[in-house]
Amino acid sequence: VPPVASFTPRGDQELLTAGFDAGLVRQSAIDAGIDAVFVERALVEKANVERSAMTVVAPGDMMQRRANGFLGARTKLEYCASFEGELDGEDFEEIADDVRRALGEMVVVSSVGRTLTISTAMSAARQNSSARNIQLTLSSRRGVSQVRACEDLETSAVGWFLGLGFGGGAGLTAISAGITAALTHSVPVTVGVGAVVLASAYSAARVLFGRTARNRDIAVQDLVRRVVDKAQSVLAERPNRDVVLPAQSGSRLLR
Repeated sequence: VPPVASFTPRGDQELLTAGFDAGLVRQSAIDAGIDAVFVERALVEKANVERSAMTVVAPGDMMQRRANGFLGARTKLEYCASFEGELDGEDFEEIADDVRRALGEMVVVSSVGRTLTISTAMSAARQNSSARNIQLTLSSRRGVSQVRACEDLETSAVGWFLGLGFGGGAGLTAISAGITAALTHSVPVTVGVGAVVLASAYSAARVLFGRTARNRDIAVQDLVRRVVDKAQSVLAERPNRDVVLPAQSGSRLLR
């Protein structure tokens, strides 16, 4: 059983348990015969669930424009969230590693001051799936941290509409039109069949791209929530943050 983070709410925060003191709940469960390890895990999981439920993920500026009518879905996704607390370089390392695992992609990580930027490596070799063009930014300023994740779906749109809509549609249209012309010797019927096949290929590409866009939309929101949860867990596990205290001869950095 992997160790769990200690459940020790700070004095300036409300307990996430409702109606009962956390210490009383812990002791009562132990008295009832539940192992202390599982009691601690239950309290931590409850805190994480309630904290995740309170995370508000809002659409960013890119989401204010209408979806592309021809494609049937947005080609650019953006979601943002914010929470109290400041992070530093050591925290950024843990969060970047967690994002890499969440994406399952090769990523490029850069950190400047209090800003962490993570982008997928577009040059990574792909075999059976399309590369994701996603960027996540985490910045901490004045006691507040903000997370912003955006993904560009233009590559997916080009793949579906050029590959299936245009390429597949043109090929099937030529075949079906040729067969229809040989059987009916009618130009209007041949043109009509070709138009139906081409429209069907476009509709299929539109539906499949729309499904891809919806799945990616959910994935981006989940990524933002995951980063917020991870960051808050890091902050909770390190209550004694680095602080700068003034001194007569200047200031000292104390851990």
